[in-house]
Order: sequence, then structure tokens, then C-alpha cells
Amino acid sequence: MYKAKELFAVMYELKNKLREADKNQLWEYYHPEDAAKMDEINFAQEKYKIKFCKEYIDFLLCSNGWRCFYQLVDLLGTKDFETEKMEHAKRLLSVEIQYNDALNRIKDYLFPIAASRTDKDLFVMVLKEGKEYGQIIWLAGGEIERFESFNTFFESMIGYNQEELEDIVGENSK
Repeated sequence: MYKAKELFAVMYELKNKLREADKNQLWEYYHPEDAAKMDEINFAQEKYKIKFCKEYIDFLLCSNGWRCFYQLVDLLGTKDFETEKMEHAKRLLSVEIQYNDALNRIKDYLFPIAASRTDKDLFVMVLKEGKEYGQIIWLAGGEIERFESFNTFFESMIGYNQEELEDIVGENSK
């Protein structure tokens, strides 16, 4: 749980810096949702007959979702699983599966954890037991990137947000 709290704190501080630097209001900024309770997580796992990786559970115990986590990508929490956000993510996934044989073979083990509000970016967690379990796959008209774990994904999103901050600061200094 320590790693999740550490990553969460870094992202929280970075998002605040982005909000302050983004004078042209290029993106929307939100605070993360309140932490999920373990019974909410257990209920979701039982209801959907899935088992989240420990790292995602640790994140949910810090924040039960985060709107505009990266640009217009929402990181989903348990309260989003029966909303239009999840339906949108499932539609994106069904399109990706149609054109990707590797994804089609494991389609029953893919669970959306983040999706763009306006574009085709989608992040899914592999819930199939084995070496791929817990991996996060970034899809957008094909596989963009694969992360070995939720924490690796989160660290990469910190990096992408840091690049966004550097770009905005660079634009402000022109």
C-alpha cells in the first residue's frame, strides 16, 4: 500500500502544478475521488466475478477513480462500473477486439480501468491468471503500450503528465 500512496501523492502534486501552469485552460482538472472502502471493492469483484490485482486495489483504497487523470482520460473507480463511462469503455473495447486477434483470444479477461471521454484511448487490465495477470494495455486503434503492472502504468502516466507540464511551461515562456 505504501507504493500506491507514494505514487498517488506524486500525481496529486503534479496535477496541481499542471492546473496552475495551464493558463489557457487546455485541459480539465479534477481532484481524485475519495478512497474506496474494502467492502466496495469486494462487492465489485464478487458482482463481476473478477479479481483485481493488488496494485489496483491499493490505488482504489487511495482514490476510487480520478477524472481527467491524464488529459481527458478518466481512471475508473468502483462507482463508475455501472455508469455511461464504463459502457463507453466497453464499446471502445469491443471495437479493439474486432481488429486484434490477440485481444480477441483473451477478451473475457480484459477489464476497462480508464478511458478517454472524447477519443479512442482505452486502458484495460488483464485479469487472466498467468504471466499477463495484472498487466495494463493501452489501446487506441491498436495496442499503444503495455505495462507490466498497475504501478508501472501509474508511473508512466506520471511521466506523461510531467511531459505535459513541461510543454505547457515551455509554451508559457514564449
